[in-house]
Amino acid sequence: MSDFRNQHVVVMGLGRFGGGVGVTRWLAEQGAKVVVTDLSPAEQLQKSMAKLEGLQIEYHLGSHPESLLDDAQLLVVSPAVDKSKAPFVEAARRRRIPISSEMNLFFERCPARIIGITGSLGKSTSTAMIFDMLHALRPTLPNQPPNIWLGGNIGVSLLSDLPDITPQDLVVLELSSFQLDDLDAIPRSPFLAVLTYLMPQHLDRHGTYHSYIRTKLKIFTHQTAADYAVVSESAWSELEKEGFDTLYPQHRTEHRPIPQMHTYALADQLAGQLAVLGSHNLANAAAALTVGRILGLDETTCAAELKKFRGLPHRLEFIREYEGVRYYDDSKATTPEAVITALQALEDYRHRLVLLAGGYNKNFDFTRLSEAICDHTRAVIFFGECRSAMQQSLRELEGRRMLPTIKTVHDFRGGINLARRLAKPGEIVLLSPGHPSYDEFANYEERGDAFRQMVTGWI
Repeated sequence: MSDFRNQHVVVMGLGRFGGGVGVTRWLAEQGAKVVVTDLSPAEQLQKSMAKLEGLQIEYHLGSHPESLLDDAQLLVVSPAVDKSKAPFVEAARRRRIPISSEMNLFFERCPARIIGITGSLGKSTSTAMIFDMLHALRPTLPNQPPNIWLGGNIGVSLLSDLPDITPQDLVVLELSSFQLDDLDAIPRSPFLAVLTYLMPQHLDRHGTYHSYIRTKLKIFTHQTAADYAVVSESAWSELEKEGFDTLYPQHRTEHRPIPQMHTYALADQLAGQLAVLGSHNLANAAAALTVGRILGLDETTCAAELKKFRGLPHRLEFIREYEGVRYYDDSKATTPEAVITALQALEDYRHRLVLLAGGYNKNFDFTRLSEAICDHTRAVIFFGECRSAMQQSLRELEGRRMLPTIKTVHDFRGGINLARRLAKPGEIVLLSPGHPSYDEFANYEERGDAFRQMVTGWI
């Protein structure tokens, strides 16, 4: 669809956190007759709806009545919706109504070259590093792109910016597995695609790890010999373990040459010099250095810029030092593996660390995390729905490992106050929950903000 004027478009999923706001606004600005349907009631969507005030939009909230599809020319589905389990989507398919997404709409219309970044861990930080580096060094880039844009899963919709994006620009996009789910339906891939890291995630949506990886690899599907694939050595190892011997569908490689391949490990030349902690950030910096090299930038200059990178909010973010104790917000760590990564990043504080962990119970396996807690922490405070399960997993190691001091609390804020009492000068208090926040907070940002507010409020 090239002209949306007076076309009836249904948007499925506005989202309490505004995930569907960008595409809804853009469609309304194009003159489409937009109908938004969401399972959440209006009172839970007020913040998102407020961002669309003044636009001609019809809302059907609390359910997805099939009658909304009666005269629809297009259904735009939020990445948060599992299309394989949505009767509304199946009804659209039966009616042969075209189905799209915000990301597909953008890829179809973006005139600029796209750099896409995906991965199970590190994609947000790698995306931010790449964007900051390229933005700072834009005058030295070959052909000097007029603008460099940042968007995608990192939280920015670029659809409304399309009139200002030129073919000479560069667009840096973070792409989640949900956004990649049907991107291969568009005959275009990023000219430079980066895969940072692979580990089992979102298996409730993808079913198996193998299927999850196949979805991630859709970032490479339509690349040509003029394009670039950048893959970490860690991701290559996971691909081999899961039986993948190519990044591309077999039928595709038979007919089209594969792009230029680049792998990376750690940016050893930056060791100890980054402002952000951990070997995982050395890997993120290595991804950025590889992108810079492909684009013709001087590696020493790129490294100098990456050393200035201060990190993203809620990702091992240093909050403050209070009474000799350093406080870090890693609220974005919503899986056990992410907590392990954080603990390893703070290796210099082994057994001088008080960990705050817990949240919404997703029935994770805590075996490896429990071992890491024993190896790295002096005390741990479990909170939220999963506190009992986490405590039980840790206590099962008694007799085989030296256990830290173990505390449980019912209230997140009570856990922070307890951490303040437990921590000693020269130690760290780390909020790295290992779980989503839904039991007490709307999202990880709100949880991290609550941590920051409390810690910075102490006098």
